[in-house]
Amino acid sequence: MAEIFIQVVFVFYLNLFKYTVLSEDTHAVITSANYESFVDNMQKTYFLDKNETIQVWAKVVPFPWQDNRLIPGISDPFLLELNASCVEDVVSKGVVTRNMTVQISQVPRNANTSSTQDKTGNATFHVGIFEESQDETLRVETEIIVGCPPGRNISVYRSVENCPAFENYTFTIPSGHYRSDFISPFSPATTPKTVQYDFTSLGCPLQGNYYDIFKPKLQLYENGEFLRNVSASYVVFELNGRTDYSFVATMAEVGCLREAQTYQKMIDDIKHLSDVSFAWTPQNYQSCFDNVENGNMYQPYEILNETGLSALTWESEGVYVFKATVIDPEYSFCNLTTVFAVRVSGMQRDHDELIPFLVLGTSIFGLFSVIFIVFVTSNTF
Repeated sequence: MAEIFIQVVFVFYLNLFKYTVLSEDTHAVITSANYESFVDNMQKTYFLDKNETIQVWAKVVPFPWQDNRLIPGISDPFLLELNASCVEDVVSKGVVTRNMTVQISQVPRNANTSSTQDKTGNATFHVGIFEESQDETLRVETEIIVGCPPGRNISVYRSVENCPAFENYTFTIPSGHYRSDFISPFSPATTPKTVQYDFTSLGCPLQGNYYDIFKPKLQLYENGEFLRNVSASYVVFELNGRTDYSFVATMAEVGCLREAQTYQKMIDDIKHLSDVSFAWTPQNYQSCFDNVENGNMYQPYEILNETGLSALTWESEGVYVFKATVIDPEYSFCNLTTVFAVRVSGMQRDHDELIPFLVLGTSIFGLFSVIFIVFVTSNTF
């Protein structure tokens, strides 16, 4: 009889404190006198960028007639906020499971605070099981780092990935089509410029038609995995100093209330910058859609957007090498830049295709002219 009693007590305490590790994705299943299991899907660490949300869940399966409440919490409520929702399910008599889903995001900043002053830092999120009889609530937790996620970058969408002709390629920019320095006032270069195509950095060039407007499609990646298309505003800078391109929309056409920033203005405002392509960033970007001021609103609007009016327009053929920079300070904590090339063609081909039509048109016009002259002459005599 004593042996049976000892076995019963042993099994009871074994079930009371049982702990079984399932996997890294589904955390430990823990049981006690009040609940059968407690599981979650939380990772050890998360990175949270601007305008993003982390979603996690935790589930408790209590023993019959036991409490199933879950308590979420954040160590820094000035950095993060949460929105929790619960679903209960009656699985047997007296057993009601609870599944809590929590969405975690940044606390919205004060209206008087600039987006470049958005708070970064670390905080801990936890979910605990409510137990009145326990001095310390059993809980699971994860660390959330608010800032730029490691490995996050942008790239340009390319329809062609294989182009061996550009692996050892040089091209020439005609004189008068580029500038040798970027400080105003500048003069067009007087000699041609030969450039070695940097295939390692640029990959295959995008294809542009001389007669079409052009806008690259930027894509957001993290550790090589595609996340989404970039919807934020960005600017482009031609790294070889080419001046034979422009933008199709003016500041007035896009609805600016004052003069918008331009790359040249940004370069002129920042003296002694070793790489002028860094002159325009999210930190110094200013919108032209507030604070009405007088100015020349018929200048080209240089800020591009996935759905915006402005786009590039070409004034020559050849290879253009651009650096794209996301300048929207609301988009990300990361400094998002990429380089790409565009090979513009079509002007000479369209010209060659036009010649036969001109010849045919001239011939037809000449034929009708001769017929008309003969007709008039015959009627006269």
